[in-house]
Amino acid sequence: MNNAELVWRLVELLLQKEKDLNQVALDQAKNNTKLDDQKQNEV
Repeated sequence: MNNAELVWRLVELLLQKEKDLNQVALDQAKNNTKLDDQKQNEV
């Protein structure tokens, strides 16, 4: 594996990690929204 291939592999891994983190953040935001809706409904 040459240097260019290694660099691209690292870039792909970083992008995948960022995508995963974004998905986690989205899921948390959705859950927070659901909780807020439940609280408003109870009031």
